[in-house]
Amino acid sequence: MPKGHFEKWTDEHLRTFGDELLAAAEGAAKVVGGWRKHTVKLGRTVVEFRSTDDRVHSILARTMAHLTTNDPPTATISVCDTASTGVPRPTQPSWMGETWRHEGSATVLYQDRVRDSVAWSDSERGVALWWIPDEASIPAWERPTPLRALIDRLLSPLGVSLVHAGIVGDDRGGVMLTGRGGSGKSTSVVACVAAKLQSGGDDFVLMHNDERDPAICWSMFATARLLPESPAWSTFSANPAAIEMPRSIDDDRNSIKRTVFLNEQFPGSMRDRFPIRAVAVPMVTDCTITKAVPMRPAAALLALAPSSMLQLVDPHRSTLAALAALVREVPCYALHVGSDLADVSRAVGELLNSTS
Repeated sequence: MPKGHFEKWTDEHLRTFGDELLAAAEGAAKVVGGWRKHTVKLGRTVVEFRSTDDRVHSILARTMAHLTTNDPPTATISVCDTASTGVPRPTQPSWMGETWRHEGSATVLYQDRVRDSVAWSDSERGVALWWIPDEASIPAWERPTPLRALIDRLLSPLGVSLVHAGIVGDDRGGVMLTGRGGSGKSTSVVACVAAKLQSGGDDFVLMHNDERDPAICWSMFATARLLPESPAWSTFSANPAAIEMPRSIDDDRNSIKRTVFLNEQFPGSMRDRFPIRAVAVPMVTDCTITKAVPMRPAAALLALAPSSMLQLVDPHRSTLAALAALVREVPCYALHVGSDLADVSRAVGELLNSTS
């Protein structure tokens, strides 16, 4: 979380300014001929994403193409930019410092002065808005998994947890893969998909906290991120059109990761949901074969929960409770990933056979 000033405004103040933002965004959309819209089903909620810039629309539509639906939306997230519309964002003269955050009972207003952006959400009304200077100002880490903070703010009051994990499987169900960066999670997901298993994503998934016996993992994004030296590249012949190179590189190793659009590189590989049959924590080893070793639920939770909670702008106790319930209900394993990546899918398949 960036450093900044945190202050509580009244609900009335937050909603009044939110309405001002929304009205200005509607006017900006008219300048460019209307909103570019893409509707998807995230878990059990239908969300309409709207943008004023074609390039922003492309980011949203491409990363969630596999979840497209014609069902009427019950929530709306809009992205308005100043550059394409020429409409300035409403501001509050009292804002100072790098960041400001204001919270009400259902509303959150967050300003990032460094990036000159504002994010506002009202979970009671199911609406959210992100106002940015232009498409180029979207951070590199946001592009493969866009708007997850606003998605979380709208869906968490509905009993939905955003989980930092990937999932792979087939008709038997799915194995949730989790772990900190460098653990081999992304490599394992891509290796499994290359071996004809399916996926719900590599980085973030959703869980409804009331879904039990079995718990269901819902897909969010059809992307995976790999370092240039990842051994996963050897498991498939890359289609350049399905790979997005990093736009800028800094001291953070995450900045050099390349994004693989799984549904484009591996057509038919994405599923919108899986019943969770097991939780596995990948660990890269010097062995050749991959082996699944039973893990205590507490150890699995230690790999799953901190990673998920730290990724959220607004961590929730309900998320921790849901993850704790999950590791108690399904078997947990340490997945010792060997150098023969073709063997990862075999090990995952054996887990599915033993737990389905």
